[in-house]
Amino acid sequence: MKSLRRSVPLVLLLLTFFADSLSAQLAARQSWVNRYNVDAAKINQTLGIVPAADGGVIVGGSSASTNGDLDYVLVKYTPSGTQAWLTRYDSPTHGHDQMRSLVLGSNGCLVVTGTSKTAKFDNGGNLLWAAPYEGRAVAVNASNVYVTGFSDVNFATAKLDGASGSNQWTRTHDLIGQPDLSQVMAVDEAGNVYVAGDEIWYYDPRWSIYHNLTTIKYDPNGTTLWTVRNDGSPYGGGNDNAEAKAILVDKLGGFCVMGNCLDRSIYLTRRFNAGLELVWDYHIAAAGGEGRCMLVDENGRTYLAGSRPTGAALYDYKCDTVKLNTNGAMLWLSTYHGPVNGSNQGTALALDAPGSVYVCGYSLGSGTGHDIFTLKYDKNGTQLWVQRYNGPANGDDIATGLVVDASGSVYVTGYSATTNGGTEFVTLKYTQPGLDIQRRSDGAMRLQTLTTPGTPYAFESSSNLQSWLPLATNTADTNGIVVFDDTNAPAVPRRFYRGSRP
Repeated sequence: MKSLRRSVPLVLLLLTFFADSLSAQLAARQSWVNRYNVDAAKINQTLGIVPAADGGVIVGGSSASTNGDLDYVLVKYTPSGTQAWLTRYDSPTHGHDQMRSLVLGSNGCLVVTGTSKTAKFDNGGNLLWAAPYEGRAVAVNASNVYVTGFSDVNFATAKLDGASGSNQWTRTHDLIGQPDLSQVMAVDEAGNVYVAGDEIWYYDPRWSIYHNLTTIKYDPNGTTLWTVRNDGSPYGGGNDNAEAKAILVDKLGGFCVMGNCLDRSIYLTRRFNAGLELVWDYHIAAAGGEGRCMLVDENGRTYLAGSRPTGAALYDYKCDTVKLNTNGAMLWLSTYHGPVNGSNQGTALALDAPGSVYVCGYSLGSGTGHDIFTLKYDKNGTQLWVQRYNGPANGDDIATGLVVDASGSVYVTGYSATTNGGTEFVTLKYTQPGLDIQRRSDGAMRLQTLTTPGTPYAFESSSNLQSWLPLATNTADTNGIVVFDDTNAPAVPRRFYRGSRP
């Protein structure tokens, strides 16, 4: 299955004895926040965020021009928060260009699609080409660009040449002559294309319309290999809309699809192998909530985020984060609820190398509208920290995307209400703690960090950054704080420290 990066032990490294006191908060800290708009009284909303090939992040979304029409917008920020470049794309007809999908391609290129065009930009934000496909989802490989969802009446999928944007093939799918909508897509290493969406399988104007969550696989030449529907499941084939939210493929030809069925009363995840055998089927009764995002790590474990009602009050929802094993069995389910009753919706997921899970979303605050929340769980589902962001207008702040880089920095993007009645892009960076090091009055060095409550944490020291000696392995308290006092520190001229979870 797809993964973000290879799992390696967490190592934290700091040089001491070059300052009398080194201190850091044992929680993620906001390093910077950037906001962007052309007209603060109009719509400026991000769609997502991707890591930049040379560091930092690139944010994509839609922004109203001075004339009021929406343009595609890409903004690159350096790790320090400096805007490296900004690109606006206005289609030739000057209509609404609302971005609906953003992916990072080879050589740092970016491909976007939306309500006007499918477009490719280089790593400096320069437009390379634009093709006439008003897609809902886009995918890439080394040679090609794939787009789907550019029809409101049929599944519609196209393969484009990555260098020029020229069409290689277009395929449509219709079951009974009623509107079908392709919504998400993926491409595997062999160039096979997977498309999932809402398909109508029964229509009677006197009674009702029945929907499937349907997945189609095309070979590299556009030949349909198979079609899979959820009508055989106990919660498929309902008379309310189906909604595909994510599809991921593995190296063996299997795939995992997640979506909402029965008008969001259930969100489900299904994994199939290359032979189209259902490996497992997992669902949550959401009752008006919804599943929003899915990740699969390199070991085949699946992570989901969504919302469902608490039952404590009307329209009170909690944010669920779920981890499933390779057989689809739930390893853990952790929930988040803000300070007051209301919506708590996860919108994006990310993983880091040690297996920690990051979730961002929006949560109703006390007199602040919806706030952006960002939280971290360890690999066992224990919440390590949460940060909330309330914009200057005390209005709704909605997260749309999340990236965690190799150093553990967390980037979140979304949009935020303005005092002028509009919205604007908002992008935040959070820095996580390493070792908190302080010199005591007797010269000893106190080492402190944040980890999973009740778990061991090992401290080591070195005088040359090559040979490391164990100091102690201590257990974190109920708050996740683990402490070690190095009383031998005054006897050495300098000492380096590192820590890890055994």
